Amino acid sequence: MDPAVIKGANWFFWIAGLSAFYSLLALGGFQKYPIFGMGVTMLAGPAAGFIAAGVVALLGYFARQGQKWAFLVGMALYAIDGIALFTNGIYFGVAFHAYALFCIFRGFQAL
Repeated sequence: MDPAVIKGANWFFWIAGLSAFYSLLALGGFQKYPIFGMGVTMLAGPAAGFIAAGVVALLGYFARQGQKWAFLVGMALYAIDGIALFTNGIYFGVAFHAYALFCIFRGFQAL
């Protein structure tokens, strides 16, 4: 497997880990929205963040196997999540989403 594919797919694991971490913080009463979190956690609550983290990790697994559909679905879902951040004025989070999407796309492109 091309290292660029693995590198792009690994972003899904980073996103999943950060989402789970910030969901734990939210359960503990953390009120601020961090720039590395997901919009779904902000909109639907910490439980949704754990579900999203699981879905994203699963997409990462399939992306590391070279499955194009996993990259495409993951990028689409993460772009929608970025739109949720944008509509709530969390622009640093949008910038992080854009950078992560760029890195994931480079992995997809290497396929």
